[in-house]
Amino acid sequence: MMFYITAGSQLNLPTQFVQHILANLSGQATNLTEEECRNVDKRPQQDRDLYDFLWIQGWPRENATEPEAYCLRSPVWLVRAISPAFELKDWASAEYSTWTESRWKGINARIFLVASKKLEIITLLTGIGVLLLSLILIYFINNKANILFTCSQEHSGTTY
Repeated sequence: MMFYITAGSQLNLPTQFVQHILANLSGQATNLTEEECRNVDKRPQQDRDLYDFLWIQGWPRENATEPEAYCLRSPVWLVRAISPAFELKDWASAEYSTWTESRWKGINARIFLVASKKLEIITLLTGIGVLLLSLILIYFINNKANILFTCSQEHSGTTY
């Protein structure tokens, strides 16, 4: 599965999946028909600029064989991140900003330096020392817990 997301590419599966999850979490079911839901011109005027509409297959209700589809009104939008200069093919436009993406020409590998043997041993011994110290401390705290964690005053008149 391709996970690369670019400014001018087609929708891919991970992008649509995230859109549908967010729409289901933040959206509201409406009573619009499928045609009203899919056609921008048939939607309510006040909702056109604020919400995106998705036609959802739905789940079968109790004692039903077919799922009940519905229209979901959601504040989640997918918008192509492309400059109008690219759509107009006006590369020298001073009105619209333009940007480009890096091109990946080849596969590269990076090599990272490893710390010296002496530093690795010091780090390991320090970690083992902290572990042993904490185990010893926990042992003594558990043995003296009845002295360390008792209340100085017992309330004999307390009812639950």
